[in-house]
Amino acid sequence: MYKRLESSDSTSTTQQDKNPILNEKQEKALETVGIDPANVPTNFTPEQESCFVEKIGAQRVSEIKAGDAPTASELIKGRNCL
Repeated sequence: MYKRLESSDSTSTTQQDKNPILNEKQEKALETVGIDPANVPTNFTPEQESCFVEKIGAQRVSEIKAGDAPTASELIKGRNCL
């Protein structure tokens, strides 16, 4: 005989926002390549933004600022900009 498992609120997990300027998809992308979203600055300097533009291009920087998640390749290319 099998015992039926009951759903419980105590087993649910809550996603913690590790960085307020990043959405969940962006945080996951960072974690995938070993970057802790909590260590990403909440404000970027003009120099950092210029570095990202140089590494991945102005269009992708605009798309990421608008909420798109960076690819692993883009994160690796721009890692030193942080």
